[in-house]
Amino acid sequence: FRSKINPRGLVTFGFLTLGASCLLLSRLSLQVGMRNIIPANLLMGFGMGFIFVPLTTLTMSSLRDEQIGNGTGIQNLMRNIGGSIGISFVSTMLVRYAQAHQVFLASHVSSLDPAYQRQVGGLQKLFSSHFSAADALQHAQASIYNTVLQQASYWAYVDLFFDLVWICAACALVVRLFQKVKSTHP
Repeated sequence: FRSKINPRGLVTFGFLTLGASCLLLSRLSLQVGMRNIIPANLLMGFGMGFIFVPLTTLTMSSLRDEQIGNGTGIQNLMRNIGGSIGISFVSTMLVRYAQAHQVFLASHVSSLDPAYQRQVGGLQKLFSSHFSAADALQHAQASIYNTVLQQASYWAYVDLFFDLVWICAACALVVRLFQKVKSTHP
């Protein structure tokens, strides 16, 4: 295996494929369907298959036999720490992006805006059959606020997936800095 296939190329291909799937996911809309998500997830799973095993080969190839056990333990530790950092990064950025988009979108929701007045008026009429006038107004405003939150979350995911595209591209470049695996066979 080592003499025929370059693990650096496999890992690079894996990160580029993973980046392509994140790019597909960054292009989704609020009317997303399963037909939009399944190809991106299949591509993501395909790319992940090209990352972990060849990455293990790259990291363990320069170790002597007696160092393999320690190397495996350190690699698992680093993978767990990296996963935790990645989850924290994604969670933090998702919240920050959603907050930034919410501030931007909420700035366009004003009682002075004619489009907002029309939307609230239409929703208020819709809710007036079930609620008092004051409650109908409150429900109309809440409905618009929920739409703002949905849009803010949507744009946060778009931004995050686009960031992940760049992270995957950077990882693909960093992998090229790894030493070539030396063949153990003549």
